[in-house]
Amino acid sequence: MMVDHLRAEFKQIPMTEHLSIDEQMVPFKGASGLKQYIPKKTVKWGYKLFVLADHKGMIYDFFPYEGKKHPVRREGVPDLGASANSVLILAESIPENKNHKLYIDNWFTSKPLVEHLATRGIWICGTIQARRSWFIIQG
Repeated sequence: MMVDHLRAEFKQIPMTEHLSIDEQMVPFKGASGLKQYIPKKTVKWGYKLFVLADHKGMIYDFFPYEGKKHPVRREGVPDLGASANSVLILAESIPENKNHKLYIDNWFTSKPLVEHLATRGIWICGTIQARRSWFIIQG
């Protein structure tokens, strides 16, 4: 499959220290069961991808949204729910204990996610919603 081939090729690129995970829309208005409509995005119709990239836009890993995302099937990786599981899947590409900094938005940020990735030496900076302001990590 072409997506699997592209992911494998992107994973060969050496990563920078500062990384980001977010959603990205690939414009598409044709007929497809995977097409999404997100009214708050600039590109409202298309295929939604979850992307791991650096500050210059270099993509290191991605996967298309296909509905509910299942947990990572590796021992020691918890099931943290759909949004955090998306981060965990992409974080599998990040080398452990190299002090990578990962930037995410409030849809992904959760205390269990931050705690789990910290055990792998991946540090998170994420926005949170005011009603979820539950912690500050000091290094």
